[in-house]
Amino acid sequence: MFRAMAPEPPFADKYLRNILKLIISMFVKLADMESPLFWRRAKIVETVARCKCCVIMLVINCNDLDLEMFNIFFSVVRQHHQQSLINDILSIMVYILNKEASQPLLDVVLRNLVTELIASNADCASSQLAVSVIQTCADKLKSFVCGFLTSCILDGDADGSELKEFNHDIIFKIFGYAPQMLLAVIPNLTQ
Repeated sequence: MFRAMAPEPPFADKYLRNILKLIISMFVKLADMESPLFWRRAKIVETVARCKCCVIMLVINCNDLDLEMFNIFFSVVRQHHQQSLINDILSIMVYILNKEASQPLLDVVLRNLVTELIASNADCASSQLAVSVIQTCADKLKSFVCGFLTSCILDGDADGSELKEFNHDIIFKIFGYAPQMLLAVIPNLTQ
């Protein structure tokens, strides 16, 4: 229905939140490629990406659903997923970040950027997805990344973020993939 009615939402705002929660709940099962419903779930991701259904979450202020969806995407992405599925996931994430980037969404991306350091059983597909997100949204995320890293370097605090202890690893990773994001941070490193 979203695809048929695009760009207008097919439901009233009061129902949209529950419908979006239902759609996001389908994404949780994308890690199970053996399921007979896997390809239908992948088709839902494709439809959400192509119809830009995620814009509805931004319009009706479902920031918690955006955050939940980011966490789900990073948790379900696997090395053996088809590139088209990964591209659709990336498309959704990039669209949301370009429209409404926020520190909580950046924290999810940065956590997955250094996921192999945080969790020993981490799948590097989530780290590769985080790299792709950072490279694609470098201009939009630059101020958030600089603010976070500057806070880590100068204050040692970063608003109590669990990622502060990985700030050097984050700097190293970002320098490898999007060094232009660090131009405002480098002078603080010398201090």
